[in-house]
Amino acid sequence: MNLKKIWLLGAFLCSAVVFTGCWKAPNLSFEETLKVYSEQNKAVKEIISFMNDETHQLQSNAKMKITFEKDKVMKGNSEREWESFSDKKTQNAEMEASVNVNLESENQSTGGIWKLATNLKLNTLLKDYQVFFKLSDFNVDTDQKESAGMILAMADAFKGKWFSLNTPELKEVLQNSAKNNLNFWQNDKLYEANIAYYTGVVSTKYDWDPAWKVDFNTEEIQNLMLEMYDLSLSWELSVTSGSQEMLAQQQQMRDEFQQLLSGMKFENTEAYFVIRSAKKVDFILKNTDFSLGEMKMKLSQELDNDKIIAKAIIFGVDQNENFTVKLTLDRDGKNNFKINLSAEKENNKKVEKLLELSGRIKVALTDQLFSLQPQLKINLDSLKVNVEADYSAKKIENHTFTVPTDVQDIKEVLGTLLGGSLPVSGANQTLTGN
Repeated sequence: MNLKKIWLLGAFLCSAVVFTGCWKAPNLSFEETLKVYSEQNKAVKEIISFMNDETHQLQSNAKMKITFEKDKVMKGNSEREWESFSDKKTQNAEMEASVNVNLESENQSTGGIWKLATNLKLNTLLKDYQVFFKLSDFNVDTDQKESAGMILAMADAFKGKWFSLNTPELKEVLQNSAKNNLNFWQNDKLYEANIAYYTGVVSTKYDWDPAWKVDFNTEEIQNLMLEMYDLSLSWELSVTSGSQEMLAQQQQMRDEFQQLLSGMKFENTEAYFVIRSAKKVDFILKNTDFSLGEMKMKLSQELDNDKIIAKAIIFGVDQNENFTVKLTLDRDGKNNFKINLSAEKENNKKVEKLLELSGRIKVALTDQLFSLQPQLKINLDSLKVNVEADYSAKKIENHTFTVPTDVQDIKEVLGTLLGGSLPVSGANQTLTGN
């Protein structure tokens, strides 16, 4: 072999190494590997932080269109649009929203077509934990003129007027709800791959790259799930005024949930954190058999470049029946994702499709702006639904939340209309009408 051929062969081998990415990945420690993995999957946490930033106000705008059809005997569409302003530091917020709905349905007895068209416009304001709202517009057009006339007459009594709904109990609920809801979603444990969640860690290779083979630490995952349950429980208690009866019921539910968690198992687990580069780590779950009480399922997750394929096989009580849920998420560019979600039931080897969702989702986040644009098609049995939406939120300064004038107390108005007693939120009180 002459020198020219040797040089060409060497150049080819070097090019192959470069273009196939087969250079040796770094040997990160397990702790460093988890840090890289958590860092590359922090997008959700960053969005939550953006939406709850107390140093700025937010202006949000959204449009959504939904069209649907069922068995060719019912079809319709709904268009929604809203603009809102919020201040997370003070929890003040206001919104103007409009909804238009059109519906057609075939009367199978007469063969005729029943039609309904309605539009609604609503203004709301939350100021210093006081609630205000106004029905700005409301119209109904339907074949059932008598029923529509009654609804319109009732709406006219409220249209164009500001009402308030304010009690000490409601104010307390709103204050606690805002605090506990934020505590839940900003908990780092929801987003990070904590070293405590894994056990049986072994250094190995996967696809020629360095990797860490792991098993799941059942006890730590049980503790995490119980902690998340307690945070959600705190929010639920905050919106139910925390009565002694409610506290006792929730404590019983917590004890039952904790008992259920004690039977959690991960078995036959084969999972890897694969180090592709200093800034890229893949998590691959070849298999784990998960059981919780009577629920048993087989879980897996594969990766193909930027495509994630997750699968769950849920076994029914009847051994001849199982359900398969499959999610494919494929990154298409920097901010675009293709999504496909399917669910099917298998009984005695007969497969029935239950759900199919497909489409695209565009997500973008900068220091000043967050936007979300989903385009989805959903097939649910005989129901077909298309969803298109465009949502954006941007940071702003100095929006003024102004309490309206000539406000009526909705409790007093309803009490008068009903001519009797009207319960007040959560407390053992009533408001007596004239």
